[in-house]
Amino acid sequence: MAVSPELYTVLFENDDIRVMELTYQPGEGDAPHSHPKYMGLVLEGGSLRVHHDSGESEELVVEGGQMLLFEPVQQHWAENNRGYRVSSNIDRI
Repeated sequence: MAVSPELYTVLFENDDIRVMELTYQPGEGDAPHSHPKYMGLVLEGGSLRVHHDSGESEELVVEGGQMLLFEPVQQHWAENNRGYRVSSNIDRI
């Protein structure tokens, strides 16, 4: 992983798909990045503050077991601004 390798673990990858586990410990955040359409399965729920290049930010609250589908995302970064771990599996489609 080129961006924030301390947060992402690649579980499987081939020419069609990449499966990663992403874990934010309390206070951790990732570096600015963008990505294609992807889906995720939340393993441990929590709350992340997502920052956009526009200067806007939003709170993303997720629950364990929740499935998420995201369209391609422009430059952004996230931080765990709460006191508990947030973890998910992410699949690039």
